[in-house]
Amino acid sequence: MRRCAVFVLASALAALSQGAAARSYTDRDCLSETTPSVQRIEACSTLLTTETDDTKRALYLDARSGAYFKNNSFVRSLADTDRVREITGDNATVRYHIAINYEQLEYYARAEPEIEAAIRMGMHSAEAYAVRATIYARQARFGDALQDLELAILGKPDFAGAYEVRAFANLQSGEIERALADYDKAIALHPHQADLYYYRGRTHLALDQYDAAIRDLEEAAQLDPSHPVDEDLAEVRADMQEAPPPPANRDPKNYPARAVGHTHNCDGYYPFLSNALGEEGGSFVHYDVLASGAIVNVGLDRSSGYEQLDRAAVICVSRHWRDEPAVSNGVPVDSLHHRAVIEFSARHKNERDAQLRRGLTLAGLGRYDEAIAQYDALILAKPEDAESYFRRGLVKYIQGQFDAAIRDLDQAIRLKRNYEDAIAARELAEHAVVGRLPTGGKGI
Repeated sequence: MRRCAVFVLASALAALSQGAAARSYTDRDCLSETTPSVQRIEACSTLLTTETDDTKRALYLDARSGAYFKNNSFVRSLADTDRVREITGDNATVRYHIAINYEQLEYYARAEPEIEAAIRMGMHSAEAYAVRATIYARQARFGDALQDLELAILGKPDFAGAYEVRAFANLQSGEIERALADYDKAIALHPHQADLYYYRGRTHLALDQYDAAIRDLEEAAQLDPSHPVDEDLAEVRADMQEAPPPPANRDPKNYPARAVGHTHNCDGYYPFLSNALGEEGGSFVHYDVLASGAIVNVGLDRSSGYEQLDRAAVICVSRHWRDEPAVSNGVPVDSLHHRAVIEFSARHKNERDAQLRRGLTLAGLGRYDEAIAQYDALILAKPEDAESYFRRGLVKYIQGQFDAAIRDLDQAIRLKRNYEDAIAARELAEHAVVGRLPTGGKGI
């Protein structure tokens, strides 16, 4: 088993340094953060092939991990950090690097104990609190997230990432105006990030600000042409259709309460976690309309079957809906006991993508058995789907089922040549198997 692990690592290093063998690298090429990430990976990989001093190996591995992270190769970055920990032992920096890789991979429940440990070990930076806040927010723990974001912004008032996460947490909590202010701040600090415009556009939608929503969504598409905004733009344009006029024969002195404009639209309140999990349904709510047009006494009569959808429905009706009041004998009056069904429907490209997203979301919440069930179904329907084997293998690795993880990752590599993430994940699992052997053992 040890030979196999070394072979996998050596193969990966050889692939990275191909074409650079004739070139000699210095420590600066590897360790300088100004070196372009691809060149830095090549430099560190080349230096690692001959370096025997553990202190230097740890420096090279840490530098390469950072370059992989910058290059969005998070499993590779994680594999290098795993080897750094083997050399240097446990410390706050290693725990932080493990946490940010798992956070980027969206395995939030797995990232949480790592960032908790890093902070407990003394890493009280704005970045550490923002990472923990992101992990909380992505698990719909918005109160915890907002507390950490206050600390992050106090420590670093110009931290665009902290405003972005706080905007997301506020949006999902129904604090729409606060979310909009935070997105404005984040964009002022980071004006070329497509995601910021996309989510600010969704926030404008929640406020019925349709023209502003379209401008932001179009800006997101311009900054990142691969950004999937077409469906969102179609949704906003549909919502912009003029509201139906009052009945032509309406008695001007006596008529019931009715919606003002488009304000009974709740699309912008659909919880992101519910969408990712494919939660759909209608929440049956009741409410009263006062003579002022204010909507009060909102409550739930019948659940959609999902707590998050019910909560979003009540928030939308109580904070967002506006009505023209009922009129009796020409005088506005209170209008009681209204009923409405708030429908939420998930948006999916196709069923495979929906299942992959559902599996990843479940794994991110720590619901690993349910995630594996999603991947089992995908593999049963399409046995040649390398990504499903990779995802299932990574979840099994996180669960500590290393041998099962290796089998899945091997299958992913067989189905997709040079599958870098699967190769790196296999290295992690293989290393874990070697690490659990008794001291002095011969290997498996």
